[in-house]
Amino acid sequence: MLNFAGIGACAAFEASCPRSITTVQQLAQTDDGWEPFARDPYGSAGTPPKEAVPLRADFSHIEIYDGPPKELADLVPDNERDTWTFDGAGAKSRPIFLACVYDGTYVRLVRRLPDAVTRCVAGKNGTVRCDEGRP
Repeated sequence: MLNFAGIGACAAFEASCPRSITTVQQLAQTDDGWEPFARDPYGSAGTPPKEAVPLRADFSHIEIYDGPPKELADLVPDNERDTWTFDGAGAKSRPIFLACVYDGTYVRLVRRLPDAVTRCVAGKNGTVRCDEGRP
C-alpha cells in the first residue's frame, strides 16, 4: 500500500486534470448600432466567423464539492490552498466531487470521488491524491 498522507491512511484515488481543454465561442446576437469585431491572441483580427471558434483554456486550480457540483457547495480547503479533510470513512452522507477549473471559461471537468476518501491534496500541476482511512 502507498502511504503518503499519514499513519493509517492509504491512497484511494489519484488523478491528473488535463493540462488544457478546448471550448467554443460564438456571438449569439448583436445589438443595434454595434458591429462585431474579433481579435484573437495570435494577431488575427476582423469580422468574427459565423461558425463557433475553438478556444484553448489552460488548467487553473482544483475545487472540491460537497454533493453534486450543480448545488454549488464547493468546500474551502483546510489550509486555504490545497488540502481538504472529510469526516471519517463511511460517515459522509453526501458524495464528494473533484472539479478541474480552467482559465477563461466557465467549463469544469468533474468526477465523483470514492466514498472512502477522507483527505485530498492538490498539486499545482493539476494532480490530486486522496487518502482513505483515518483523516
